[in-house]
Amino acid sequence: MIDAHCHLDSERLGAPVDEVVAEARAAGVSAIVMAGVDPAGWRRQQAIAARHAGVHPVFGIHPQVVPELGCERLEEAYVALEEMIVRERPVALGELGLDRLSEATKAALPRQIDVFREQLRMARRFELPVVLH
Repeated sequence: MIDAHCHLDSERLGAPVDEVVAEARAAGVSAIVMAGVDPAGWRRQQAIAARHAGVHPVFGIHPQVVPELGCERLEEAYVALEEMIVRERPVALGELGLDRLSEATKAALPRQIDVFREQLRMARRFELPVVLH
């Protein structure tokens, strides 16, 4: 089995990462794909993957963080994302998509669409599948 979408780097995990990975292995999970949220999370994901064989980080700009990113920070995130793709050759790009869960994300929907499209262009350019939100 493969866990195709999880957030091992999340503060809401509820248990130490090593225990969660060990439980997954005991249940027959042979590979884990960690969906990315933002550049700070990408670094945490890399550290987790370095400790656990078969754990694969993927990198992306999650739609729920788009309202927090001004134009300059968003451009920096695009540059960082492309650098991560080139350097790390992840198994996919993501987590990306659209979100209308909160008033902030609803208000930022036009920007989310732009971010979604840009990440899809990157995925196409680097021939990567995507992890959708």
